[in-house]
Amino acid sequence: MMVECSSISLEGSAELRRILDARGVELLSAPVSGNAKVIRAGKLTFVVSGPKAAYDAAAPYLDMMGQGSSYVGEGELSRIVKICHNVMLGVVTQCMAEITVLAQKAGVPRHAFLDFLNKSVMGSTFTATRPRPSSISTSTSRLRRTCCARTWTWGSRPVGGSKCRCRSPR
Repeated sequence: MMVECSSISLEGSAELRRILDARGVELLSAPVSGNAKVIRAGKLTFVVSGPKAAYDAAAPYLDMMGQGSSYVGEGELSRIVKICHNVMLGVVTQCMAEITVLAQKAGVPRHAFLDFLNKSVMGSTFTATRPRPSSISTSTSRLRRTCCARTWTWGSRPVGGSKCRCRSPR
């Protein structure tokens, strides 16, 4: 059995599955959710697809490496789940950024809004671990200096306004 944990394409994973199958080796596609910080905290998770019997044999080992694994079916379904997960991550990130800026523009201090958010039912590990207000510069000069490099944007526009004010091309 081989457990493949990268985020390769559906086509690449299917090709690998065919090659291994021809050699009598079962493949579990098991992309992960978690960066280095998540791994160090022991909270890595796997989404797994492939033969169910192979998953049943591998699950105890996968579970030892983090918070656990989720079996989603045969073939490349884990790749689809990982793509959906990444889309949700982008949507949640953009939503959190937009609502935080909305609260700030109305005069609510960022730390107060985030404190409330994280104490409510809308709080999560994700929202609680985003950069703290003290680690983010919101000065106009900082925004102008970095917006063209796309290092400080909310959605598709720089934080400082609807248009980039510096002279560098985007």
